[in-house]
Amino acid sequence: MGKSPTRFDLISLRLFLTVIEESSITRAATREHVTASAVSKRLSELEAQLGVQLFERRSSGVQPTAAGRALEVDARSMFAMLDRMQTVAADYASGVRGEVRLNANASSIVDTLPDELRQFSRRHPHIQLRLDEGRSTEVVEAVTSGRADVGIFVPNIPAPELETAPYRKVTLALITPSDHPLAGHERLSFSDAATAYDFVGLSEGSSIGTRIRSAAANMGIPYRTAMQVTTFEALRRMVQAGMGIGILPESCSAPYAEQLGLSCIPLADEWASYHLSLCARKVDALPTAPRLLFQFLSEQAAET
Repeated sequence: MGKSPTRFDLISLRLFLTVIEESSITRAATREHVTASAVSKRLSELEAQLGVQLFERRSSGVQPTAAGRALEVDARSMFAMLDRMQTVAADYASGVRGEVRLNANASSIVDTLPDELRQFSRRHPHIQLRLDEGRSTEVVEAVTSGRADVGIFVPNIPAPELETAPYRKVTLALITPSDHPLAGHERLSFSDAATAYDFVGLSEGSSIGTRIRSAAANMGIPYRTAMQVTTFEALRRMVQAGMGIGILPESCSAPYAEQLGLSCIPLADEWASYHLSLCARKVDALPTAPRLLFQFLSEQAAET
């Protein structure tokens, strides 16, 4: 006779995923309001049931093994299916309800997205929105893995497993102190600034930083950074302090220009204007609430 199929305990699988997300049994136990010993017992039982080690204990915390990663993919898919079943049932019972896990890059969060989410919430008051900010690479990873339903990212990041749709246009702008020699120009080309001045740059993992470095390489001009930072706010503050000039989306710099004593000058280069993209694993298979948000944001973008 063949081996009997394994019967999975949903509580154990949920704890298994929480431990992966927290990289810690203790933090996972706190998050799920149970004891660490109870989590450890559940994981041990799950490993014994499957006959395979799911985690490795390291100094930095617990990390899933290759088998653990494989189980993670199937477990997330299973919970997504269960969530969809529950959402569909709730939709029929009491109108559209649900939750949307949205991951977005910084450029979108400081632009029109807050107003659009407010409009969406007024239209669908029973849908809860959970917004997390991340770099475009992190957004793609979160949506691909199932940790997010909908994402907004810069489409030069590969996303082969996702469906995408155009979102908002981004225009990059040069920011300088208000008394800088370049201040006051209505528009400037990147070469006008890069050949003469040092920059406060965004870190290597930033999609904007990557775009700037790629443009400089293609144009054969220098891009000298006096320092690198990881956030838009830090870049604005360092430019304010005279550590160099910088490049940010116009929507992330113009509103702060007067307050910080900065000049915001749109770049005239073609590469400095581009569109963000919406993404989801499969739009038609999304639960109702995430699908409504994806469609709403697509429609808002199309109207501009």
